[in-house]
Amino acid sequence: WVDAKRKYVFCYVLSYVFKASPWIMGYARRVADMLGCEVVFYGGGESDCIEDARKAGFEVLEQYIAPQRLVRYYLDAEYVIATGFHGTALAITLGKALSIVVNPNPTLDDRVVSLANRMGLKSRCVVCGADYEKLDLSWLRERCDIDVDCKLAAARADSLAFLRRALAEA
Repeated sequence: WVDAKRKYVFCYVLSYVFKASPWIMGYARRVADMLGCEVVFYGGGESDCIEDARKAGFEVLEQYIAPQRLVRYYLDAEYVIATGFHGTALAITLGKALSIVVNPNPTLDDRVVSLANRMGLKSRCVVCGADYEKLDLSWLRERCDIDVDCKLAAARADSLAFLRRALAEA
């Protein structure tokens, strides 16, 4: 279980759409060093991703953990790095400071990019493979203080309006 006094970056990496490793290990290390934290890694997808996290000296969680334990890791994290839609959505919902690592080919990662855009978090998207030593990460300590309920209600209203128009035209 998580020690509440411990400071860590929670790195949630699912590499089914694009190969994030080993790049993301260097990025996570840079973020953790800037924040004075260690890294807790949870991931799946490419087989070498977990091994790369171990080699980087990260604490690696077992592959299958209970949902409430996963949420606890999110809640207690100083910062979240996510590569997928659900990891990003959970970080946004919990108001966590985060980086959203996206595919270099944005058309292959459009759900995540679309979510970031709709929530006003495009600036939090970091392209996998970018030179993270040159990135301006001055926003790292900023939480995602957005009105999630308001943004989601607006997105729902937009979706319903689109569906009504589409059905009326059919």
